[in-house]
Amino acid sequence: MKETNEVKGAASDSSSDSTKETDCFFIAGMKAGGKPYSYWLHKYLGISGGTGPMGSIESKAVKIIVPRSKKALSMHRIGFMIKTMFLAIALIILKPGLLPNQDFLTKIIISVCILIIGGLGTLVFYQTNKTRSKFFFAGSYPVIKEYKKKGYKRGAHPMMSTTPVGIIVWFLRLLF
Repeated sequence: MKETNEVKGAASDSSSDSTKETDCFFIAGMKAGGKPYSYWLHKYLGISGGTGPMGSIESKAVKIIVPRSKKALSMHRIGFMIKTMFLAIALIILKPGLLPNQDFLTKIIISVCILIIGGLGTLVFYQTNKTRSKFFFAGSYPVIKEYKKKGYKRGAHPMMSTTPVGIIVWFLRLLF
C-alpha cells in the first residue's frame, strides 16, 4: 500500500505556535491554544501491483489540523467522559443477572436507548457551553471543505470509505 502523508495546518505550517495565533474553530471568539484536532482525509488513486492479493490500494492521505482552544479541548474531553459513562451503563444493563425479567433483545434496546440519551446529553452540554461538536462541525472547517471538493473522503485510508469497516468507524466516531 502506498500512502503519501501531507500535513496541512490552520496557518502556513503545522507548528503549535501557528495554531495558537489563529481563532478556535469550535468556540467562537477564543484563540486556539489547546491541542488541535486532527482530521484525516484520503483520496483513492487506484490499485497497483495487479488484482487480488498481489495488488495494493494506492491513496493519498492528508492530515488537517483544526485549531482548538483549551476550553474547547476541555469541553470535548468532558463530552467524551459523559459518553463513556453512558456506554458503561449500557454495558452494565447487558449483565445477565441485572434485569432478570427482561429478555436479551429488550436489554439491547434499553442499552441502545441509553447510548442515544448519552449522545443527546453530550450535545446539550455542548450547546449550553457554546461549543461545536467535533463529529458534526469539524467537517465544515474551510480547509477540509476545500479537500472534500477535490474528492477526498474522511479517514486515513480507503478502507474507511469502501468497506464495512468504515461504517463501524463512523459509529465509533459518533459515540466517541
